[in-house]
Amino acid sequence: MVKAFQHFIVCQLTLLWNKNLILLNPRLMFYSFGDFFLIAMWFKNFTLITTGFIVIMCLVMVYFMLFTDLMIETMNGTKRIAFIVVMLIYAAFRSYRLYKLLQNN
Repeated sequence: MVKAFQHFIVCQLTLLWNKNLILLNPRLMFYSFGDFFLIAMWFKNFTLITTGFIVIMCLVMVYFMLFTDLMIETMNGTKRIAFIVVMLIYAAFRSYRLYKLLQNN
């Protein structure tokens, strides 16, 4: 089942011929350039939404680690501080990538 799904995804995203940008799906149906453009726009919007969600979740996790007793039994002291720093760095990195992606739009 997983292999069939992977094959389906690979077939969906296989690009043929340089400038025509035609996608091949498992049923051997071809999509036009306009359809490819819509799919590319959907992926760009999906990337924007997921990146924004990840940044928000990182900041929420940092907030809970700083101001609540979340996971205090397993993470305390240096491990907790290191985790908070890593989450802040990751949120900053994803924010920068989101900014660059929005700038390219």
